[in-house]
Amino acid sequence: MRTAAVAILAIVSSLGGLPRVLAPLRAQPQEPASSTAPTAPELPKQLETCRAGILDPAARTEDRRRWADLLLTYDSPQARSLAIDLLRTSQRPEVQHALCEAIRDQALTNPVHLDVAFVDPLVDLLGLEAEGLGTSAARTLAEFPGPAVTDRLGEIAADHNAPLNKRLAAINSLAPNTHHREVSRQLMQLVDSPVAEIAERAQTALESAASATSGADVEQWRAWWTARSAYSDEEWLTEQLQIHRDRARRVGSELAANREENRKQQAAVVSQLAIFQRELFRALPAEHRQTKLVEWLDSPLPVVHQTALGIIKARIADEGKRPEGEVLAALLRLLRNGPELARRDVLQVVQASNDPVVVDAVLSYLESETNQSNRREILAAIGKFESPKGIPALIHEIGDPAAHPDCVREAAIALGQVAARADTPRSVFDAVRPLKERFAASSPNDVALRAALLTAMAGVAHHDFAPELLDAVESDDPAILQPAIRGLLSIGDKRRLARFRTLSAHSDAQVRLAAVEAVSELGGEDADLENLLTRINPTIEPSAPVREAAWRGFRDFMGRRPGADRLKAADRLRDTPELEIRYLSELADSASAANGSASDPALIVDRLSAVLAAQGKYAEAAARLGQLFELRVSRGDGSAMETGFRWLDASLRTSPPASVVDVIERLRLLATSHADHTRMFEIVTKYLDSPHLLTDAERSRGLIAELSTIPTGQWPASWRDTLLKAEQRLNQIPPAQSNTP
Repeated sequence: MRTAAVAILAIVSSLGGLPRVLAPLRAQPQEPASSTAPTAPELPKQLETCRAGILDPAARTEDRRRWADLLLTYDSPQARSLAIDLLRTSQRPEVQHALCEAIRDQALTNPVHLDVAFVDPLVDLLGLEAEGLGTSAARTLAEFPGPAVTDRLGEIAADHNAPLNKRLAAINSLAPNTHHREVSRQLMQLVDSPVAEIAERAQTALESAASATSGADVEQWRAWWTARSAYSDEEWLTEQLQIHRDRARRVGSELAANREENRKQQAAVVSQLAIFQRELFRALPAEHRQTKLVEWLDSPLPVVHQTALGIIKARIADEGKRPEGEVLAALLRLLRNGPELARRDVLQVVQASNDPVVVDAVLSYLESETNQSNRREILAAIGKFESPKGIPALIHEIGDPAAHPDCVREAAIALGQVAARADTPRSVFDAVRPLKERFAASSPNDVALRAALLTAMAGVAHHDFAPELLDAVESDDPAILQPAIRGLLSIGDKRRLARFRTLSAHSDAQVRLAAVEAVSELGGEDADLENLLTRINPTIEPSAPVREAAWRGFRDFMGRRPGADRLKAADRLRDTPELEIRYLSELADSASAANGSASDPALIVDRLSAVLAAQGKYAEAAARLGQLFELRVSRGDGSAMETGFRWLDASLRTSPPASVVDVIERLRLLATSHADHTRMFEIVTKYLDSPHLLTDAERSRGLIAELSTIPTGQWPASWRDTLLKAEQRLNQIPPAQSNTP
């Protein structure tokens, strides 16, 4: 915890510290009613009031300074005499400090009211060490205009009989004004002073007037001054201006570097504090974590509550644990009162919540927020709520003529999201007029805004939007086309079916997707079916989502057709065998479940098994043929035995092989002639003599072992020789080839 305290103090220090709210408060002294020049009878009373305020031993520093400022605003000899008297006679440094600062402020803001009579009292204070009074006087004298002050300070600095600290203070007063040539002249007389401190201080002061330092080299200083003495006033000032410009640039660069270094150091401290917070949070018992998060979220330090927000986001992503209870309440407090970055993060955290308290808090935040960027974030969050409570606020934003276009765009997108949900109330239709008016007023060049408004129209799905949607679907811009198509689909308008078929080949995948979905739902003509079949083909349509939408549309389309047409449609899928199998499988399953529908399951499964076998999918084919065999047996269908022979052939080819002996036994029970038994024997023998046997030796050995269990009497006398011959073929395969496909 001590480490955390140090880190927090460092952050506080870098941010400028906290307000000293615990400092004792005192009542303000009563000021005179006016600071204008009082009448002669009033002046003594006013001056005495100022004197009492300045000398009040209980006065605060800022109050004493205020009385000193007021005293100097009286443009009268009596006021100046009082100020001079206080400077000379007061034994309290805080009084003289207040007057020095007031005089310096006058020098900076209203020099015309300064009196040269202030110079000598200020000079008398030079060199005094009590609470920096000499430094304060020197700073004040440095702001006095005119050569009289310069000459006086120069005399003090050169006076061998004056105290050293007073002489040094005089040089300090001259130093800020070396751009005046007279000041530089005064200091040049001191660069070779026998008193080392005086010479060094004068040389240091002159460096601000020179483009390059001469250090302690007196001869270089003399050479420099000799050259400058020949300058005209214009040349001198031009050089001084350039020197100060160069110095300002250097200072600016140093300031930028210092700021960058400070930023890096602050970022490092922030990072370390964030690490500490996360480690502390992980170490806390589960029952204490909520309390700690609340404490951090309520912290006045941005880094502390920002890290807490990061922890909450991580818990949502990793554990699906959303904030609740006191943590949620703390988040909402941060949403109301926190800094901008924190409020945005809170919106990201709570926008998936449907808690009415959260929705109300976000809507309240929208009412008071004036920053356009923040309003966009809030409107986006409202669009993610499942609650329709945000609909009136979104409609108001869209209809408000003063609303920023970016906010209107975000509100329209959000309204489209909210309105598209099944439980949207009819109050959403209140958006019809504002949407139509805003769309009519928007510039055709503002594509983003118009696309957002069309998205909202699609979500609201009101027939009054038909004119706007019908016009927009003729656009060439993908951003406009997509919501326009979806809008016409939402209101069930079929008048642009031909346009939808054309747009299903658009260069933009999202436009194609919307167009295919519209054709799927609204179409019914053969041209629509052809369109969907085209978009199913992967050699034509590169986008998987578009192909999947076309596939769904094709199935739905055929689902509205008679059973015979459905099976016939499988012929159109022969160029895409995977889809043909998928389609026939769905037809077979739905026909089996229909019990007496117009579709004959036997015909569908027969077709499906043939396609599966042709594609080498023998396991799936065998399963389907087994079902078909039993179905035909149950119907007394004479083709059942022929189906059984196909079932046996497919079972022999499965990997691993199906229960071939079980299939043979099932067929043997149904066989009614010697020819049927001979046909089964021929199918097995043909397979054992085929190259397919050698593709997987291990599998084939298992198959031969299974076939060996068939009783000898059920097969011709050559059966054992057939198995032996097959086994010998397998034994001749080199080990490296035994598993070659």
